[in-house]
Amino acid sequence: MQISLILCTLGRREVVDKFLDSISRQTLKPREIIIVDQNPEGFLDSVVQQWQSNLPIRHYRVNFKGVSRARNYGASLASCEIISFPDDDCLYVKDTISRILNCFTKSINIDIVIGGKISSYKDQHSFPLDNSVVKVRTFLDLLKSKAETSQIFFRKEFIIELLPNLFDENIGPGSNGDYISNEETDLLFRAIRLRKNIFHKPEIRIIHHSSQVSFHRALGYGIGRFRIIQKYKLGAGYYFLNLLQPFVRLINHFSLRNLSLCIATVIGRSGITLILQEIRAKLNKSN
Repeated sequence: MQISLILCTLGRREVVDKFLDSISRQTLKPREIIIVDQNPEGFLDSVVQQWQSNLPIRHYRVNFKGVSRARNYGASLASCEIISFPDDDCLYVKDTISRILNCFTKSINIDIVIGGKISSYKDQHSFPLDNSVVKVRTFLDLLKSKAETSQIFFRKEFIIELLPNLFDENIGPGSNGDYISNEETDLLFRAIRLRKNIFHKPEIRIIHHSSQVSFHRALGYGIGRFRIIQKYKLGAGYYFLNLLQPFVRLINHFSLRNLSLCIATVIGRSGITLILQEIRAKLNKSN
């Protein structure tokens, strides 16, 4: 069993280099690394050339923007049984690939595996490796898994079933829509509705920073979550649970910066900004 890594990137050279370095240190290498390059011509060439002799890189430069569209394009090119979509600024610990392939090899009934996230290499030594596996059956289970795209691994049959609309191209950074996040939540929720076998296995570790690096970014991510709840008509229970969750996180990790991010997230998840936009649009139209 082999794995295809689909790396979509824009405006980042150094982090792509660091990611490829982490892949070069894997105990088990991927069969292919498909780089979907949305940069100007030549921007990434030096990094690709540096690693091409040591890693199985397939480099495709495209003339469109949008991470969801780029992932769909990369997925259509993948040839391996397992497919993953690492962010260009994430890192794999040395046994990430071997653990994920071992997980899929042991069970033919697994469609999707959600790994765990740590913030740095030093955290891997304190991260519990208890081999726990939790089945994701509901949207609440999905929220508990805290899944990000980099942590999710798919069996190819599932990918083929949903292509060419694997990721919703109106959601995600650079998309045509207003929602810069939660494209992976949208995909996983569709998988739940299709009764796919999804498991959360935290011992498969990916290094990735928090996405909420600014008030504006946290607001955008919050709006993305509101859109998912709205799109799937999940009801008041999930709506208020999503408003409460940032406060719980703030209590556990209080700081003035986190307070600012909490406020931004709650505003976004409330949908207030979208409602105000709709009101403004109607007023402008009437005038």
